[in-house]
Amino acid sequence: MKIKDILYGEFNIEEKVIIDLLKSKPMERIKHVSQQGIPKEFAFNKRAATSRYEHCVGVMLLLRKLDAPLEEQVSGLLHDVSHTPFSHTIDMVLGDYSKQSIQDSLHKKYFQHGEIPYILKANGFIPSRIMKEELFKLLERKAPALCADRVDYSLRDAAYLKISNAKELAKHIIVHKNEIMYDSKKYAIEYGKLFVEQLEKSYYYSKKRSGH
Repeated sequence: MKIKDILYGEFNIEEKVIIDLLKSKPMERIKHVSQQGIPKEFAFNKRAATSRYEHCVGVMLLLRKLDAPLEEQVSGLLHDVSHTPFSHTIDMVLGDYSKQSIQDSLHKKYFQHGEIPYILKANGFIPSRIMKEELFKLLERKAPALCADRVDYSLRDAAYLKISNAKELAKHIIVHKNEIMYDSKKYAIEYGKLFVEQLEKSYYYSKKRSGH
């Protein structure tokens, strides 16, 4: 299977576990779940209305680019598989938006029932390990440390919004002592500026517009 990504280029996927997961119904479902929460028809920045599927595949490809173990790539591919329509916005209606915990409460169920645990076990993986993102230090770290999840969504949104040279920045990501970083001070500063710009123009855009 060949995948061509807007940020990381073309990859030839041969691992059966990834191919099986990409074809599964849970992954198919999140093709229709907006990464930004608000459907693109109502979003302020319609060009950045990517899907959870695109982001999950992107995280997996970034981990692959960085030579992460296959187990970590699989975890990256599935890290957002349980997101509901409206993503974290649903917490405003059904939960506590300050905690944004609805997706986390659903995540475990996806690894206990249905296609995902069946596919993982059939390919020699332990579902209870794959679901624990904290086991995989390239996939998930608390800010301000870089991780594949945070780097992918910020670069992906920037690429769609064309607010910076996101594709060029994607080329200069490396791993040093099991931490994601940039290969030079120049690109580290550029990424830092990109992330701040994303915060100001996209992630907190509606908050600023509303005057809160």
